[in-house]
Amino acid sequence: MCRYILDTDCISLILYNHPQLTTNATKHQVAVTIVTLQELFNGWVGRINDPSLVHNLPGLYSQLWTTVKYLQTIEVLDFTLLC
Repeated sequence: MCRYILDTDCISLILYNHPQLTTNATKHQVAVTIVTLQELFNGWVGRINDPSLVHNLPGLYSQLWTTVKYLQTIEVLDFTLLC
């Protein structure tokens, strides 16, 4: 079976239940790089620390938790330099 390495945009769409991406991701072995993981967490940290979104902290933390739980179900590839 082929493994597909998904970028941050694809993972974000899966987390928001994009029908086609969600269906395709369940049919294949998918992975992300550690860079994608870092980008996802930076996005959540930025939102959680945004004073204008303080009213939505429970929802933001819930979405962060959903992200963490999803990332536990797929492979995260380490950062390596190819020379």
